[in-house]
Amino acid sequence: MLPCLALAGPAAAAAQTFGLDNGQAALAARPQAEWVRQAQALEKRADWPGLLAWGQAWALADAKNALAWFVQGRALGELGRFAEAIAAYRRNLRLDPGDVYARNNLGNAYRDSGRPREAMQAYRAAVEIDPDYVQAWHNLGLTFYLTKGQDGVAQALHKLQATDPA
Repeated sequence: MLPCLALAGPAAAAAQTFGLDNGQAALAARPQAEWVRQAQALEKRADWPGLLAWGQAWALADAKNALAWFVQGRALGELGRFAEAIAAYRRNLRLDPGDVYARNNLGNAYRDSGRPREAMQAYRAAVEIDPDYVQAWHNLGLTFYLTKGQDGVAQALHKLQATDPA
């Protein structure tokens, strides 16, 4: 232990934890890999309330960590709390604009909350960043189909072929 910290006492320890108390300091000290492992385990068990609580604790410990907000968005979406999921994914994307997975899941939350236009914008943004991201293409097509129906999809394909016959 550094001598200056030994002499500083509890006041220095509180400053080191950014004012966190009641066990929150221990949460803040966790390495990223531990946060991710636990989130994956909760997701695998489909423990959505547990995943939400974990994501909230993670964001409390590190509010600038995009994954903490992604985890919350994932849980909130599964819990049917779409407005909150949208807010969490938007926070994620402010921190990491290139996160195609968050853009895809943001699209899902928009779609599931009856906002297909915003959903398609989110999916398009994901495939503009990563043209090989199949899940976002799938969700874009599905949302378009759910919105326009089979005739709308056929019409769009016809227009696409006229624009780019290759």
